[in-house]
Amino acid sequence: MLFIPSILFNNVFDPVSKDEAEVMKYYRDLYSTYEYESLETRLIFDKGIRKEFAEFVSENNISVTIWSTSNLNNKKLYLADPDEEKRQEAVSYMKKLIDLSVKVNAEFVGFTSGKKILPDSEMEQQVQSFEKSVVELIDYVEQYEQIELMLEPLDTEADKKFVVGSTDYVVDFFERLEKQNKLKKISVCIDTAHIILNNECAAKSMEKLSKYSQRIHLANAVLDRENKLFGDKHIRMGSPGFLNQKVATKLLNEAANLRFRSEKVYVAIEVRGQEQDNLFKLEEENREFLLLSLPKNNIDK
Repeated sequence: MLFIPSILFNNVFDPVSKDEAEVMKYYRDLYSTYEYESLETRLIFDKGIRKEFAEFVSENNISVTIWSTSNLNNKKLYLADPDEEKRQEAVSYMKKLIDLSVKVNAEFVGFTSGKKILPDSEMEQQVQSFEKSVVELIDYVEQYEQIELMLEPLDTEADKKFVVGSTDYVVDFFERLEKQNKLKKISVCIDTAHIILNNECAAKSMEKLSKYSQRIHLANAVLDRENKLFGDKHIRMGSPGFLNQKVATKLLNEAANLRFRSEKVYVAIEVRGQEQDNLFKLEEENREFLLLSLPKNNIDK
């Protein structure tokens, strides 16, 4: 098993990542500096730029992950919507995003469940809606050899308040998918911030999820509810959050002893850049933190 550094471009380069007229320059400048093997970003809708991006990632053999979360959220579309008409609208839009992701030569399409709409006492209806949506999307993506889905569980109570979810629920759901022979086209992203905000142990959750995962996001979070930064704010590593160099290194050393879904495990730092930041300097800091965290005998630079 090999850890491979990945970059969450749409986070660290957030201020420029939505500017499709300029975004290719940033991708090329970034690659000329670091030659990342894995790029996680948002979808490009401009046909010409999308074609240029597809050629760029193919020429450089870059594994691409398209994150659909903001696309769905911006349209208030949730795969766990209890309203059947709205759920179907969300699934239809996801299918469109999958089709477009294929055109940029993506390998993964990341997604989330969507926000809680119903009270907790009625949450089973949203859970069922979500599972119905996922099975439909798995069946849909079967037509494409190159691409698969990747679920990112978020916190359920602390900050984002999404339907999915807790580690135990995710494991149970994936076990049921396995019994239906529907695991070939779906994996799970392990995100340290979401796990901690669900009041779970990151190491234990990673151990449970690893067999279904090929992705780790090292994300920091402030756990003090009185702090204005409480929650999943994509802050820099270290204080006032829980994820410092020592904690990250310990987690990845423990992860190196686990059996993941694939021999390649992509690892990224999840920090959101701000308008005032020197974004390339921020990325340099993130990459240094990541490389120092990875086990020295288990890394592909």
